[in-house]
Amino acid sequence: NLTSLTYLDVSSNRVIDIPTSVPERLTNLEILKLDKNRIVNIPNNFSRLQKLVYLDFSFNCIRLFPEEEIGKLVQLESLNFEQNKLLIEERELNFESIKNSVTKLVHLKHLHFDQNKIVPSTEITNFMMHFKKLTRINLADNNLELFP
Repeated sequence: NLTSLTYLDVSSNRVIDIPTSVPERLTNLEILKLDKNRIVNIPNNFSRLQKLVYLDFSFNCIRLFPEEEIGKLVQLESLNFEQNKLLIEERELNFESIKNSVTKLVHLKHLHFDQNKIVPSTEITNFMMHFKKLTRINLADNNLELFP
C-alpha cells in the first residue's frame, strides 16, 4: 500500500507496460521518472495522477501520444517525451495535435518533444504563446521547417 509515495524513479530498466494499478494506487505521486525503458502504451487511467508535477517518458517506445490523459494532469511543470517517435491516432504528430492537450497545462515550465519526427506546422508559434510559465522547450531533431 504505497499511497503516500510522492517520488518514483523506475528509469533505465526494461519496463514495457505500466499496470493500471499504478495510477489507481499512487495518487500522491508528484515525480514520476520512467525514462529509458521500453514502454509502449500509457494506461487510460493515467490522469488519476493529479498531483504529478514532473513526468519523464523520454527514451521509450511510445507511439501514440495520450492527448486526453496528459491534458488532465494540470499540475505538471515538466513534461518529457523525448525520443519516442510519437503519433496521434496513427497520424504523424503535429503541433495542433499537441496543443489540444498540452495547452491545458498552465503550470508547465519545461517541455521536451525532441527526436519525435513532429511534422511541420504553422501552429508552433501559436502553440508556444499559450504558456506563461514556460522557460525551456526542446524541439530538436524533428521535421520542423519554420523557426518558432
